[in-house]
Amino acid sequence: MSSQTTCSLSEALTAIAFDDPIPVAMVPDAIKNQRWGCSSADALMRLNAAVHALCDAGYRGDLKIWGSPVTQSADLHSRMGAPKKLDQAECLHNRLRVHNRDALRPGSGGSDEFSDMFAAEASIGGFDAVCVDRAELDRLLAASNLSTSKAERECEAWLRQEFAADPARLRRKGSLHADAKKHFGNRLSGRGFSRAWARVATLYGRDKAGHPKSNQSTK
Repeated sequence: MSSQTTCSLSEALTAIAFDDPIPVAMVPDAIKNQRWGCSSADALMRLNAAVHALCDAGYRGDLKIWGSPVTQSADLHSRMGAPKKLDQAECLHNRLRVHNRDALRPGSGGSDEFSDMFAAEASIGGFDAVCVDRAELDRLLAASNLSTSKAERECEAWLRQEFAADPARLRRKGSLHADAKKHFGNRLSGRGFSRAWARVATLYGRDKAGHPKSNQSTK
């Protein structure tokens, strides 16, 4: 791994979310000052969607992601190991962005910056000093393989939040689609919602109608 061939996690995420790669030190002010023309909540949602897009690409093997594993010693102080490429399981389970560092922690972010920050700092494990292969990221962005549109990435993040808030899986797909149209307006087409749904729903055990999958067994 060479520093000339990688970019930081923050640069990758802001490139995916806003087509504006910036280092992690600039992100808090960018969110606060609405650098990207959206509210803080929307900016955080788009960055969290970018984390999932990035890690999905890593999981598929389309993008190399490196980081230094965080371990906890007997005296409870965190220590970083030698940098390594994240494997599939690590790409799948480390999706909580640390707001002030190029780091990923076990879990998945939401729309509350302070809750995410607390969860990230309180978690055990994960990776610091995360970076990605710059050439592979550029190819993915050029080919739009990370997602077909920013609105779809945002919808994926929004659906994850809605699913997490509905553990009983009572809401139908149609109801969520109606709310998505109110939330995203003309930025998200019906096909775009369907594509976002297809990428996220199965991860939460949803069937096409939005209900829990039925139990086919009989007594």
